[in-house]
Amino acid sequence: MTVVSLQVPGADPERLLRDWMPGAWIGAVRQAFGLRAEITSTPQGEVVESHPPHWLVALWPPQRLQRPFLRRWPRWVSLQPAETEAQAVVQLLRQVPEGAPLWVLHEELEWALLAEIVLIGEAGLLPFQQRGLQEFIDAERIATTARIRSAYGAPPLQPPAAYSDPLPRSRLGPSEHRGSSSAGPLVLPP
Repeated sequence: MTVVSLQVPGADPERLLRDWMPGAWIGAVRQAFGLRAEITSTPQGEVVESHPPHWLVALWPPQRLQRPFLRRWPRWVSLQPAETEAQAVVQLLRQVPEGAPLWVLHEELEWALLAEIVLIGEAGLLPFQQRGLQEFIDAERIATTARIRSAYGAPPLQPPAAYSDPLPRSRLGPSEHRGSSSAGPLVLPP
């Protein structure tokens, strides 16, 4: 078993793998947003509250060799406060069964989807966490669209095609005609 190059204080280095191996749990970490400060009103006046960076952490069970693809939906995903990536990995490792190895994936994932799972499903998110996640989701979707367009040589966006009548007018009786009697898109009444 080889350990990951990331130094993770407080974690058993024998459980952190440098390379994937059968039986290893698969985790991923990504900073969702950095240090945040917000002004809060209290009976004593306004107070500045500081919040540490927050990380998305996701965990998948070991992959079967018969189906060696990472599933779209993780077993567990959460937003965790942590100053560093190493601290986020420690949070992730706490979700792995005792003694089981963990491989931290460093590939591209659907991070906007993972953040959306947390935004919708994680109870008790504070307003600054909700805002941070939504900003992350929006930025990630813009970046993903740009990567797709660049990688696949997409042409400029075209406006959607006009709705056309799926039934030829010759199949409709005279009382069923809506809109003009000329050929073209079907005009639906308001």
